[in-house]
Amino acid sequence: MATAAGGTSNGDDEQQGERPQKKRRLSPSLDTEDQVIQEVNDSWQETPSFSTIEPFTPPVKNPIPRVSAGSLSIETFQSHFSKPRPDGGPGPAPLIITGLVDHWPALTTHPWNKPAYLLSRTLSGRRLVPVEIGRSYVDEGWGQKIISFGEFLSKYIDASIPFTPSSSSNTSSFLCSSPEQPQSQSQLSPPNLLPPEKDKDNRSTNQIAYLAQHPLFLQLPRLRQDMLIPDLCYTAPPSHPTDPSQDQPELDWPQLNAWFGPAGTITPLHTDPYHNLLVQVVGRKYVRLYGPEETGTGRMRPRGKEGGVEMGNTSEIDLGVVEGWDPRPGQEEEDEDEHKTWEEDFRKVPVVDCILEPGDTLYIPIGWWHYVRGLSAERLSLLALSTACVAVLANTFQGDGYPLIASLALSGLAFSATFSMIRWLGPTFIKAGLKGVDMSKHHKKELPECMGGIAAIVYLLAVIIFIPFPFYKDIVAATSGGGNRDVVMHVEHVQEGRFLHRFPHGKLASYLSAVMALQSISLLGIGDDLFDIRWRHKFFIPAFASIPLLVVYFVDFGVTSVVIPLPLQPYLGELFNLGALYYVYMASVAIFSPNSINILAGINGIEVTQSIVIALLLAFNDCLYLLTPGSGPYPHPATDSHLFSLYFLLPFLGVSFALLWHNWYPARVFVGDTYCYFAGMVFVVVSILGHFSKTLILLLIPQIFNFVYSVPQLFGLVPCPRHRLPRFNARTGLLEPSVTPWTRERQPKPLIAWALKTLDKLKLLRVTLDEEGRFVETSNFTILNLWLVWRGPLREDRLAMEITGMQVVVGLFGLFVRHRLALIVFKQDNWGV
Repeated sequence: MATAAGGTSNGDDEQQGERPQKKRRLSPSLDTEDQVIQEVNDSWQETPSFSTIEPFTPPVKNPIPRVSAGSLSIETFQSHFSKPRPDGGPGPAPLIITGLVDHWPALTTHPWNKPAYLLSRTLSGRRLVPVEIGRSYVDEGWGQKIISFGEFLSKYIDASIPFTPSSSSNTSSFLCSSPEQPQSQSQLSPPNLLPPEKDKDNRSTNQIAYLAQHPLFLQLPRLRQDMLIPDLCYTAPPSHPTDPSQDQPELDWPQLNAWFGPAGTITPLHTDPYHNLLVQVVGRKYVRLYGPEETGTGRMRPRGKEGGVEMGNTSEIDLGVVEGWDPRPGQEEEDEDEHKTWEEDFRKVPVVDCILEPGDTLYIPIGWWHYVRGLSAERLSLLALSTACVAVLANTFQGDGYPLIASLALSGLAFSATFSMIRWLGPTFIKAGLKGVDMSKHHKKELPECMGGIAAIVYLLAVIIFIPFPFYKDIVAATSGGGNRDVVMHVEHVQEGRFLHRFPHGKLASYLSAVMALQSISLLGIGDDLFDIRWRHKFFIPAFASIPLLVVYFVDFGVTSVVIPLPLQPYLGELFNLGALYYVYMASVAIFSPNSINILAGINGIEVTQSIVIALLLAFNDCLYLLTPGSGPYPHPATDSHLFSLYFLLPFLGVSFALLWHNWYPARVFVGDTYCYFAGMVFVVVSILGHFSKTLILLLIPQIFNFVYSVPQLFGLVPCPRHRLPRFNARTGLLEPSVTPWTRERQPKPLIAWALKTLDKLKLLRVTLDEEGRFVETSNFTILNLWLVWRGPLREDRLAMEITGMQVVVGLFGLFVRHRLALIVFKQDNWGV
């Protein structure tokens, strides 16, 4: 969030520093205002800190060494300049110094992590500051404007910060919008361009703003008093190790600048003409460095002059795009072979990197190429969430077990574990060959695949750990007193001792059968990810995973009758017993549900979002029953069934939201088939053992439509390519319907041709014919491609959001049909029983 830097000099051709000047008195009224501000200066003491949400943390490949400030004297630091680098390169190596600034007021008595404190030191946030609008100053559409410091914090850093811009802040001045360096802004006149809030396609670009490399302390001496220049800044560093002509005149006073920005702001790969000490005050930053010897190799791809401004110290390489952390900005496309060549060459360059925590100081020697990315305190957030969940879990044993509360706590732990393990194990999966290429991007980046397996494993561990909680009360009540269920007791002792015959063994059997089914389907998914099993071979396998569920259903419930609609009851009776066919029906549901999630796939996030929507709707259906009072003092008859459902759905939502964080556009991982099968089987488990399988069918209407629509290709009536995901148009950056090509030799049969043309007329397919009426191509039969036929080309994330929105609307309508419209043809709904 906030970073301060100082040294013998500091970064990016900054103007030479001066000693802080006294604040000029502007008007007598300010004295009174200062007094008012002083009176509220202590009001920030108990206020909240900045948000700690962190969207992504790059992995550290080659950590920079760390030393403690207690063991680093000025002499020792001076000797570090002449110490050979571990890799044998020229000049000193970067170094992280811990504890160097622990005494700074900004980290102690005047904490900068308190927004209220910063506002109290900036005229209640009304001080005007120049901010950069955009992710990086080299991106297209980058610009600058002047706004109040309070508006900057509230609008761009943390939306929870209350601040109402005054009239003065509404007169923000748009300074520039070009890829030129910020230090050159004084040489630029305001161009006649759109303001940075909207680009030419009317897309919002003001979500990221950066108060970067600004001499804030000259403008606000109040904040300058919160930090002290380290003694290490007064050493005598060496000259440039490879090009002494780059050396700058020695300064009389260390430069001191500030960087304020939210997570996601970056400083692109560049070099500085001075040595730097980069101090992290609030939040975290990822920093990657390349040695100065790379400047002359061309592998850093310096920019040169752009718009009359020398940009030779900044690289053309967008490290976030190359590493797959960010989507490619803009729509321009370069030669693919040339791109692969320089990228492969660039990846061979030795690198050191680190994550700076609050209070860390990074020494960056002169000439080193470095890239800086703003993060936050996500690790602490996950730790806090996990700690809170463990505390809640422990407290459930104080009463009757409170299984629903325990399930919620385990869901939080499952989220934290899944979120962390996906990030930690991603590189390991790639090394093991579990990787895939994201085909819907400009750069076909390899991403770790089968990460849904991590979610499945964490979920299984969570539901296994949960087993004692729903039975805690039964265990305490029925097993106190010792003994064994096989021991024969006299009649007078029947009301004493151990009553294992009262333990709900049927309920435990249902739970264990569910775990067995989920384990079996997870093995199928992992096998599919590893061996790429053909669809026709794996389609019926989920039926075998459902056998434990069907056996328990037969023993514990055994109902195979269905209610007949009122108009047919005079002919068929009120109930009709399907017998064994009912088990065939449930096995069919078990086959369809996992496969349907797997079929509706192909774009970032769609598998997880549709599963989350279905799970949330099922949980909502459960709550309808749980919140409905029963007759008299008794709960609703279906209470236990829907509690059972929630016990399995809550941990599933926990691991799914963690997976979605990494799989949403632009995806950093692929979920793989494991997640699709495991998610579908979760729905089967809760619907069969919760006795609402017909409700599940209503929630799967989009998946049913997608399957029925795909039948012509799935069963070979129309040629079916190996992958039917939408086609990415590299020129526009949008997704278009993918197609099946037809040749002169291979044309559809007359009946099939008539059907295809009819679907085209109904706007259910896109058919292209040549001048002679022969088929050239037809769009593939998936709901994603059909949606693109209806809507036209869309961005990948927009397509995912629209399909998810459709799933929500159709699902809510399904519940309405189940609980309201069904009363037209049925006597009653068991919700109201």
